[in-house]
Amino acid sequence: MKFDYLKQPNFNNPNQPWVSRPFVPVRLFNGGKKIDIYALVDSGADASLFHSSLAKELGIDLVAGRKQTFFGISSGPGIEVYIHPIRLQVVGASETFEIEAGFTESQGVGAILGQSGFFDRYHIKFERDKERIEITPVKGG
Repeated sequence: MKFDYLKQPNFNNPNQPWVSRPFVPVRLFNGGKKIDIYALVDSGADASLFHSSLAKELGIDLVAGRKQTFFGISSGPGIEVYIHPIRLQVVGASETFEIEAGFTESQGVGAILGQSGFFDRYHIKFERDKERIEITPVKGG
């Protein structure tokens, strides 16, 4: 599956008003609830992280999850993350799969697909020059 990068406002450089990033459409499931979002594919992220508002939409009790502290996301002492199992589907793919995802109240996190759980299931090819990402399921994954 190939997805074009999404253009977003560039708040760091007023001379370049837009920046392209590898966001892909995904569907998150918990019980009978599901939501469709765009998530950033981030090869530098160890785990998949989502904002706590998405946990609420999915009917997840945020603080009932396994609490961890994640570093490197924002400057400072780290952020509190609560780990929960959810099902995930890349929109356009037929299969869903379970991952352990972190949910946080940190405003710096929207939806991030990281190494553990996501990169284990897919070969990821970033084509920055074409502003495109290709995602191919790993055989037997």
